[in-house]
Amino acid sequence: MNNKILKREMLKKGIFSLTILLLTACTQNLNSHSHKDKNRYLPKTSKESYHKLHYLDTSALSKKKKRKIIISLENQKAIFIQENQKIGFSMLNSGKKGFKTPKGVFKIYEKDKDHQSSIYGQIIDEKTQEILNPDANIQIDAIAKGHIFENADMPNFMRFHGAIGMHQGFIKKYPSSHGCIRLPKKISKQLFENFDLGTAVIVK
Repeated sequence: MNNKILKREMLKKGIFSLTILLLTACTQNLNSHSHKDKNRYLPKTSKESYHKLHYLDTSALSKKKKRKIIISLENQKAIFIQENQKIGFSMLNSGKKGFKTPKGVFKIYEKDKDHQSSIYGQIIDEKTQEILNPDANIQIDAIAKGHIFENADMPNFMRFHGAIGMHQGFIKKYPSSHGCIRLPKKISKQLFENFDLGTAVIVK
């Protein structure tokens, strides 16, 4: 009888120990997965994101060396060349359907840090400041009484062909501009500050 009781108690202890062991393992595993999941969705550092999408080696720039910008409409990317050496790259947005960016060999011939579009912008309600048309064309869209037209900002504008130029703008995953080359804020600022009038722009 005592042996049976002893065996029973040992069996209980064994089951209890096994349960504790399994619960501990599950808790550790859950914590491990939670930690992984949390880190997986954390944004990358700004440095990592910057170097992945756009970069310019400003330390390599030399006033004595010629530079050029090569724009690929197909890949929606630009590379920056100095004396046949690649010193940077960037994603970009070119003209959407009906507003194709022209191909060819051009040169930057005008720079305007605080440029605004003379054609495109948004129509807003003057009283409520509600945006009524975020993609308005002043030559086409009527402006009703009580509404006003705000010209679109195009910071760090560098004109290279007619009304077409490079400037800071919102980047999408597809061509979305009215013909200009939109660039990320940091790159547009670096190009504006370091690439002079006369710099070759090759669009292909």
